[in-house]
Amino acid sequence: MENLVEYFSSLAGLVALNVIIMNWITTFFKIKKGWVKQVLTWVMSVGEAVVGFIFALGLFALYTTLPAWEGWTFTVLTGLAVGLVANGIYDIPLTQKLLDAIIALIKIIADLFKKKNIEIK
Repeated sequence: MENLVEYFSSLAGLVALNVIIMNWITTFFKIKKGWVKQVLTWVMSVGEAVVGFIFALGLFALYTTLPAWEGWTFTVLTGLAVGLVANGIYDIPLTQKLLDAIIALIKIIADLFKKKNIEIK
């Protein structure tokens, strides 16, 4: 089980896990069409992220400490980022920077809606 958890510790690990699983699926079902492979990769990447979030594996353990909507938002965004990399659209450093920027933006937006305690004298 420890080896599986290591895949969920980073974006690169999730991409590697996605590539391994997709290789098995495409070989077993003899999938040849490129667009079918891409769609399955997107579905698998978000599915991996959801499994990581539900079982609090690796980097998703941090997401479970957030409010529910933020945790699920970050989970889906991470899954989409894994899909981008696994489909060869972006490389890992660029995707990690993009994901960090989106997460920072969401935190800024969330801070706008927090109640502020204002003392009236």
